[in-house]
Amino acid sequence: MPVSDKELYIRIEPLVREAFKGFVIAGIAVKSDIDHEGDPIVRVMVNLGSADKKYHPDVSFLLAREVVRTLNELGDTRFPLVGISYPPDEPAENFYPERREKRSRRSAHG
Repeated sequence: MPVSDKELYIRIEPLVREAFKGFVIAGIAVKSDIDHEGDPIVRVMVNLGSADKKYHPDVSFLLAREVVRTLNELGDTRFPLVGISYPPDEPAENFYPERREKRSRRSAHG
């Protein structure tokens, strides 16, 4: 059975603070929502206050796992969708690795 947004926030906010310990957090939002397929979800948005420190992708994965555990304890079967954002005035970052030549082409030149 779905839990109220207020109860969700009370239970999930400390998990977010623990996961992002050492980061400046500008805001945390936890709310019921519907995903693109119409399924009920719990949306967790973490707004970081600074882009000075980058988080490792495992942070959001581990946070989502803890949120699922908490939802299960509450008897709530919704899936969490965790989003992390940097301040809007920070430059966009390229998350794609630099392209390298395929190994077969490198050895042909060498």
